[in-house]
Amino acid sequence: MSDETSDEDIEQFVSAVADQLAAGVPQSEVVDQLVESGWEEDEARQLVQDIGRKVTAAGSSGGGEGMGWLLWIGILVGVNVLSYLFDWSFWVY
Repeated sequence: MSDETSDEDIEQFVSAVADQLAAGVPQSEVVDQLVESGWEEDEARQLVQDIGRKVTAAGSSGGGEGMGWLLWIGILVGVNVLSYLFDWSFWVY
């Protein structure tokens, strides 16, 4: 990539790469698109790999903790309701 590239151009490329990777486009295809638009192949490959790791990390880190607690609370409430309805002798608090 040339030295004349502005920060806005780089941000647009980064955003486009992240959007494509999040949509499931293979990294090799994204690299080819960047090379066709004027990027050096090594720089494009490194950029795509870095963004790919960030996209993967962002996709796998959201929402899991809250859902686990919600499931646990739901199980406790369900057991207590069943204990009440069927007159079981135990309650889980």
